Amino acid sequence: MSVGSSPDLYNILNTILQDTAPHSMSELYNISFSDGTSTVSSGTISLSSFINKIIGTGMYSYSSGFEWGYYDDNYHDGGYSGNQTWFDTRTPVYTHNSPGRSRVTDFTNISTASSGQTSVNGDETYSYLWTGYFKAPITSTYYFKTRSDDNSHMWVGTSALNPSYSNETVDNGGLHGMQTVTSAGVSLTGGVYYDFRMTFGEQGGGDDLQAQWRNNSTSFSYDWSTVAFSNRQVSTIIAFHYGTFSSSDYSGLYSTVSAAANAGYVYSNTPSGTYTWGTLGTPSTVSNQTTYTWTPSSSITGADVLMVAGGGGGGGSVGAGGGGAGGALYYTNQSLSGQKTIVVGNGGVGGVGFGQQVENDGGDGYDTTFTGLTTVIGGGGGGSNTNITDPTTTRDGHTGGSGGGGGYGTFDPADYGTDGLGGTGTSGQGNDGGIAFGGEAGGGGGGAGSTGSNATDGAGANGGTGIDKSSVFGTTYGDLGWFASGGGGGGRSGRATAGTASQGGGSSGEVDNTKADDAQLHTGGGGGGGGYSSSNSNQQGGNGGSGIVLIKY
Repeated sequence: MSVGSSPDLYNILNTILQDTAPHSMSELYNISFSDGTSTVSSGTISLSSFINKIIGTGMYSYSSGFEWGYYDDNYHDGGYSGNQTWFDTRTPVYTHNSPGRSRVTDFTNISTASSGQTSVNGDETYSYLWTGYFKAPITSTYYFKTRSDDNSHMWVGTSALNPSYSNETVDNGGLHGMQTVTSAGVSLTGGVYYDFRMTFGEQGGGDDLQAQWRNNSTSFSYDWSTVAFSNRQVSTIIAFHYGTFSSSDYSGLYSTVSAAANAGYVYSNTPSGTYTWGTLGTPSTVSNQTTYTWTPSSSITGADVLMVAGGGGGGGSVGAGGGGAGGALYYTNQSLSGQKTIVVGNGGVGGVGFGQQVENDGGDGYDTTFTGLTTVIGGGGGGSNTNITDPTTTRDGHTGGSGGGGGYGTFDPADYGTDGLGGTGTSGQGNDGGIAFGGEAGGGGGGAGSTGSNATDGAGANGGTGIDKSSVFGTTYGDLGWFASGGGGGGRSGRATAGTASQGGGSSGEVDNTKADDAQLHTGGGGGGGGYSSSNSNQQGGNGGSGIVLIKY
């Protein structure tokens, strides 16, 4: 099949998956494509490498529990040769959607496994089919067990898509009393959703089903509430960024601004127009904030919205404080309709070195706003030592979404060695920055998850932790799904080491004449604090990370 002229792998796979012919995800496709000029090449892509990956703008969402159906007969009558096609030609009498019923996670007995549809020893000649996904909590070897009267079978993994009586995970077939069969070990990767299928049949006499699972770290359990899912849906995610598109964003996921826009990655140079995710007006960037007007394609209900402001810059000189993370707010179950104005803030600039007679503290991050929602406040800049005589606006960390870390006392003899205070964070959005230590060690910038640490004798402080939103938005965005960690405090070599930043986009502090790294873009992380060089007039503190707005529906 031809997939056109785009070399973008996501576009190639999207074209494949839109093909009308019936294909299996594990099938190999021979693909021909052009490079946009005149060359045609061929290759082979195994789609089994893309299990649980999302093509396009979103990620999967799931409902808790397995779906099920009740059938008026025992599939044992069809024998156990070939594939399990008995269910394909029959319609269930009752399902999880029947009045008073639901998806199930408790397999203590047939009653709990059917949300009360069938009682133990209460019916004759019937079958059940459960389907969905088994989400492995951790990477481990898993074991599965059924105990049934009469027949039961289970499939976990790709075999559940093409079940036969030669590829079961658990084979407890035949007509018998209560009988237990345990599977061999199955190696599963943590966080992956594996296809699941289980069947049960009753012929006559007593009847019951029990099902259990375990891995190498747990005991067998009838409780499947953390692992049983169904009703997989593809959610749309739109990401609004500060500034222009870069092909290096997201590890080079998209090569052009148009390809990124079609997938819901929106930048200041994204062309205005109508997309699958809505209509975009002409974006603009003024005073370190990018403004968008967005109108959803239709009214949205149940949306998740994450707003993150720009992180504060790290202070620039002699045990400077780390920048505070940008404020972060997460909203659930939002209804969105009509035109929305979204403003995404940039990160603050890191402070300059001791050799320049200016205020050497870090700049504050810039706010992020969304129509009808609370403004999130830019992170506070980190405090700094300075060689100007007025220390009052320089030494202490700034207030913000999260407060900047305090800087080491200034050159003024009356202030020399004073511990700079951490800036105050905004309630519900972030946390305070840490305090500096008089031995030329900067305080850690506050993070959305915790306060910045206080510096100690000989050690610049670590930045506050970020927040983990990977369970909602996946690991593509932010720092593997984390946002808004504080910057680490700086130090002076021979007197204090530099503090570090944790996952969430913040950057670590530095010592001496080395500029601290900038915080990660589109995370709201705080910049790291700078070290010391008596003659360095260049920027030493790390820039704060720009903010982001994510919408999932």
